[in-house]
Amino acid sequence: MRPGTAWAAAAALIVAPLVVAPIVSAAAPGTDDAPAAVAAAAPAAQEQAAPVVADEAQPAAAAPAPAAQEAPAADEPAEASQPATQEAPATREAPASDTAAVAPASPASDEPSTPAAESSSSSAAAPASSKAGAQRAAAPASEAAPNEEAASEPVAAAAAITPLAAGDRGTVTVRVLLDRNGSSTEAATGYAGATVELVAKTRSRAYWYDFWSNWSASSVRATCVSTSTGLCSLDVAPVTYLFQYSEVSVNLVSTGAGVTRLSQVGTGSSGGSLTTVDVINLDGDKMPKANKTAKAEDITSDSTNNPRAVFSVVRNNPSLSGKCGLKLGLLMDVSGSIADSTDGVKNLKNAAKAFVSALQGTPSQVLIRNFADSSPAVESAEVGTLTSVATQGGVTTLNNAIDQLNNSNVTGATNWDAGLYRMRNAGLDAVVIVTDGVPTYRMRGNSTSGPGNSATADVVQHANWSANAVKAGPQSIIAVGVGSDFAKLGADLNLKLLAAGQVYKASDLGALKSTLTSLAQQNCKGTVNIVKRVTASGTTTEAASTPGVGFTFKQNDAGAKATDNNGAVSFDVTSSAAQKFTEVAQPDYEIVPQNGKPASCTADGASVTVNAVAGDANSFTVAGSTTKTITCVVYNKPKPKDTSLTIKHAWVDENGAAIPAADLSDIVANDGNPALKVNTGTAAAATYGATVSTWSGSALKAGDTATVTVGTAPSLKSAYTGSCTVQSVAVTPSGATALVAAAADNAFLVTHTLKCTTQLTLIKQVETTTDVPAAATLWDLTVTGKGTGKTGTSYPVTPGVAYGISESGGPSNLAANTNFELTNVVCSNGSYDAGTQKVTVSRGKSANCTFTNSLLRLEVTKTAYAGTPDPLSNGTELASGSPIFTGQYTWLFTIKNTGKAPIKLTSVSDPQLGNVAVTCSTNKSAALATWGAFSGNSVLPTGGTYYCKATGAVTR
Repeated sequence: MRPGTAWAAAAALIVAPLVVAPIVSAAAPGTDDAPAAVAAAAPAAQEQAAPVVADEAQPAAAAPAPAAQEAPAADEPAEASQPATQEAPATREAPASDTAAVAPASPASDEPSTPAAESSSSSAAAPASSKAGAQRAAAPASEAAPNEEAASEPVAAAAAITPLAAGDRGTVTVRVLLDRNGSSTEAATGYAGATVELVAKTRSRAYWYDFWSNWSASSVRATCVSTSTGLCSLDVAPVTYLFQYSEVSVNLVSTGAGVTRLSQVGTGSSGGSLTTVDVINLDGDKMPKANKTAKAEDITSDSTNNPRAVFSVVRNNPSLSGKCGLKLGLLMDVSGSIADSTDGVKNLKNAAKAFVSALQGTPSQVLIRNFADSSPAVESAEVGTLTSVATQGGVTTLNNAIDQLNNSNVTGATNWDAGLYRMRNAGLDAVVIVTDGVPTYRMRGNSTSGPGNSATADVVQHANWSANAVKAGPQSIIAVGVGSDFAKLGADLNLKLLAAGQVYKASDLGALKSTLTSLAQQNCKGTVNIVKRVTASGTTTEAASTPGVGFTFKQNDAGAKATDNNGAVSFDVTSSAAQKFTEVAQPDYEIVPQNGKPASCTADGASVTVNAVAGDANSFTVAGSTTKTITCVVYNKPKPKDTSLTIKHAWVDENGAAIPAADLSDIVANDGNPALKVNTGTAAAATYGATVSTWSGSALKAGDTATVTVGTAPSLKSAYTGSCTVQSVAVTPSGATALVAAAADNAFLVTHTLKCTTQLTLIKQVETTTDVPAAATLWDLTVTGKGTGKTGTSYPVTPGVAYGISESGGPSNLAANTNFELTNVVCSNGSYDAGTQKVTVSRGKSANCTFTNSLLRLEVTKTAYAGTPDPLSNGTELASGSPIFTGQYTWLFTIKNTGKAPIKLTSVSDPQLGNVAVTCSTNKSAALATWGAFSGNSVLPTGGTYYCKATGAVTR
């Protein structure tokens, strides 16, 4: 398919524009396809300007470049089944002299370009340059690509005609489609800038006896240029009497640059038949009435024509780069006819794997997909992402997927449309489609449509739209036809429709392997491909290495190129002379020799001689070849670098929890002096508390071996030798360890596990008298969270945790004014907080907390004096048991502390005396008159006495 020429001049008489809106019709019951979907809005509401008629001598102006294409309406023109054959259309006669003069029609608007009007004036010969109405016959049986006619055919200027009044016109609509853009029924974008003509004969009167006379010559009656939605509306004189029009057709006559019109497709079960798809024959008697719109498919006179009133254009196949290292997509036909042929599946798999393997060792990338009724047909046999074939690993991945095909899953019909549509945005340089027959299915929403055993124009056009979407990528299409079908004109035409200029054929599936191998190798013959691998250990195997990205090589000391993301780079070779390749030295890497040479090389998979270059460890030579693909693998490893190391210390308890530094400073005397040995040197011992120790001997290199050992056992301070022990000392990593360049990664950890006994013991102490005995065991002592026990019970506790301590119980049935009270708590080797009543024990300590309880006892005596308020001076003490009569009395209270602890007195009163005031003194010898009122909160020491008096009247 050759590139399209410049945009054609658009022939259209400028008249008032029509406002076009889609009308959606429901599918007819019992049919598969939806009826036609695009029609012009009723023109009754349109405002129309006066038509402009070009001067007869004015030439046609070139139409501007088409507007950006928009997505089509969701509706689809109605479909009908396609016939197996198509006769060549009737000859189109030259347009009559009343053909409209042309003026440029702008495709920038989505509204259809206004067509040229027709006139009933007499006929005359058209200018010789006009191609309108030219005869189109079936394409000859040749190897020429389809649609090889010129990409654009400008419509010549013709004599001016006088149009009918705009309000009298009828409209015929068609659409021109380009790229499939979805999976819905039609789902193709419109193409802007295609020129469409309506050609017809007319007669001046309608007499039944004059049927075969008075017909004008065929002429262009209307012309339009498709809009960005692909819509084209042809404005024609309406039918006003029977048999007004004869031999009416709508013809796609020209396109813009970069595409060609789709004129014929191959149909039939095995090719050989042709169908014209750029001509739609209409029934003249069904032409639209005045002010009406008709879809062309509603007035077709011959069902063998395109019944959906849809024209297609074909994108030119993008040019394919000649470099070695393309991104290729292998799209395989896995329909049932493959399995039906002898060894068909086996041969297909062998051919596909040969295609992949032929690219091994090159910078190429491959993905694999397949189709049959739909796509994917066998999902397990796909590798949907681009996979490098620079190494065996990528080749194995692809070949393993191909091996999933078998006779049970290779089945169904052929759906080029579904397969190609999935390749549209794959990011490829080329799609290689392998098929053994014409397409028999196409996508229809989420299902498929088509006869299944033969091709139709409809199925082929859908495949074309998906192929266009692939080529819009831009991705080139390479088509490989397998079998005798593609020796026939119809099938061959369809194959070239996909990939004009890049069509290959294999006589059968057995011959496919040779075809695909040759195809895979055609860009890489005469190249040397270098595959760079990086190995950390110096092991020269694919499994022990990774792709070397960004390494630069020179060919014959010139033409530096860098390896790609897969570690590959390709160089062209033009002779069999020795080729020198040099890796540009990198400061951090060095070449790992293979059999004493910087590289190992193969030519088409067979080993070839590699020669080292004297005095240059980074260069090698290999004989060139213009007919073979040479692959050389070069391994690198990181160069040793100066480095250092650190020793870190960690102390943990028996549960693995870190021990705080404050605890360690109390307990540990030394950390065991870890000694480092590297080569013949010995590092200075790290002192305890220094968490990092850097090697201070001779310079260390990455790759040197280091060993850390503990010279002597860690020691503890004497105060802890009985309660703490060092359970273990571990070094990580253990044993001889190779150092790496990143010094921070050369860290050795010496872990000491310290086990200490930390406990708390509660003790009860009682201060009492012989007449009030009370044993310490009468009390219960509790450590919160640990337990309750008697005096002397010990509990293991966690260092640094505050534990609550308390007591309960004690002696019962004590005399009045007698009690035991907790008077003191004292802890040794522990910290006690009296406010919170909690104690904290340090690591390795055994704390004792003593609870002291003291006896509290008061002795109170009371004597009475008659008559005087100062009985000590002149009163007479009443004998015990004396009666009390009406009169004035004074009572004397003696309060003595006979217990083991001071007692605080808060009040002194006698319930028999009521609210009589009480005065007190610590000195009984003083005059009672001088005693003051009792103030409360007075502390009475052990053995101390307090005196109080009260005076009041008694009535009997």
